[in-house]
This record gives sequence, structure tokens and C-alpha cells, in this order.
Amino acid sequence: MHPSAILYFGRESHVALVAAMHVNQDGIGYEQEVVRVLPAGYSLADLGGALKRALSAFSERPCDLRLCKKSDWPAFRASGLSSVARFEREFLPVSVEYLNASGAVARAEVSLPDEEDLGICCTFNPRLPGEDLGRRLTALLRVFAHASKAEPSGLSQ
Repeated sequence: MHPSAILYFGRESHVALVAAMHVNQDGIGYEQEVVRVLPAGYSLADLGGALKRALSAFSERPCDLRLCKKSDWPAFRASGLSSVARFEREFLPVSVEYLNASGAVARAEVSLPDEEDLGICCTFNPRLPGEDLGRRLTALLRVFAHASKAEPSGLSQ
């Protein structure tokens, strides 16, 4: 597994959570305990810089995930929300992963609502300055917002 991170964007709160990932002995990714919280009004440079730090913090660490409860979820705990269900409604997850061992190309992807096997993604060089990374992530979110509200036309149901 290549370095990865998950970003969560608050739909109403406008905060962003940036979670670095571990991978366990079975090749399953899971969030590291410390999740960076970017308050509403964060800059593009703050967002891109937090993503760079999360990707560089990726590591392999043994963990029996069967012993974890959903309420142990680091991003949920960092959100301060009272329930996992509310967290899942409030935050939009965006996964980011290197596509090659050199780390020269990464992909950010967000799943479409009610279509778990469909998503919108963008590829980029994760070595770009933080502001450029933040700009690409926000562009992805704009495309997601447009796609998730648009109704297909000319398609037979």
C-alpha cells in the first residue's frame, strides 16, 4: 500500500479534518490517532500543507481492527460531534493516495452519494506547493457539489 490520507470536509461547519493513515499487517489502512483540525476559513496553503504532512506521516503498524469500535474512529473523535451517524452526515470524506512508489503522482477521490462504486477524482503531483494542492482539492469539491446536485438529462430510467 502506498502512502495515503483521508480528508473530511464539514458540510455545515466548514472545518476540515486531515487524518494520516497507518496500514496494518493485513494491508488494511486505518487512521492514525492524531487528526489535524483546520478551523473554518482555513487557507488553501493550510489545507495543502496539512495534506503533505499527513502523507509523509504514513506508516506500517500492526493493529487488530476487530478490537476497534466505530466510536474509536479518530476523525469522529476529532470532530467533537455527539454521534457517528451525525459525523457521517456532516463530513464528506476525500481519500488521497500515492499512485506510485516514488510519490510523484497522487489521486484524490470522493464517492458520489448513493453510488458507492462511482466517484470523482483528480490526479496531481503531491510535491507541489501547499497552496496548489489546496486549490486542486477545492476544485474537486466544487465538481463534486455540481455532480451530486445535477440531474441527468436525456437518460432513460
